[in-house]
Amino acid sequence: MPLGNATFDMGEIITAAAQELRDPEFGRLGKPFYVSACQRGLTEMNSYTNFYKKTWQSEIPNNLVLELPQDLTETDGIYLFSGSECNIQTSTILFIKPNMWHQGGDGYIANNKGRNMDEMQWSLKWSEAPPPNIYFAGLRGGKLYMAPSCKKYEKIHIAYTGLGMECFGEDFRIPHWCREAITDFVIHRAALAMEREDPQFLARVIARKEGELKTPTGSWWTAIGRYKRLDKKGRYDNTAYTYRLGHFP
Repeated sequence: MPLGNATFDMGEIITAAAQELRDPEFGRLGKPFYVSACQRGLTEMNSYTNFYKKTWQSEIPNNLVLELPQDLTETDGIYLFSGSECNIQTSTILFIKPNMWHQGGDGYIANNKGRNMDEMQWSLKWSEAPPPNIYFAGLRGGKLYMAPSCKKYEKIHIAYTGLGMECFGEDFRIPHWCREAITDFVIHRAALAMEREDPQFLARVIARKEGELKTPTGSWWTAIGRYKRLDKKGRYDNTAYTYRLGHFP
């Protein structure tokens, strides 16, 4: 995927959109409408590509109930570790167990308890103690409910996909590879909102932008294809991994 850091200011995107709609001063809909449309477009693009990668760390709380980042949309990996470094010697993978929940004590509630084949639980019988080498948690309502075994570690590290921007407002930036797609998205949203004012002109704009947003050769799917295409370094690494790394002559 593209590794470049080139971005464009949100103001440039909405200004270009407003000018194409003959609304250079944002007087017809107001600037907040254009900003909101730009935010919506960027978060929608992120849902297709998961381009906005982030990491987050926290101390493991005593009650083993942890509030997750509010902008988390998809997790890439969750790890427990101790000390100042999250490396192979001091970390382990945290697995997510379905339907698990607790109130901060050492036990938990889940659909599958008792004698069964679920490896991520300890209760073959009611009196059995939890094993010290299985680390798992339930995910519910934006919180992690960790098993007692997690107390062995001090911290948690989460690699995840965010919303597409750091926060809502007027200070976010648009990646270069989706610049045209987000501009077309904003134009389409604004044209729909203003259609009654000039239906003859705006109907053509709407039809043209729907083509850009929906057809395989339009700006939207072109941007997605650009993001998912490997750059030169990615192709080199993929070839090395596939044909050379780990293979004996």
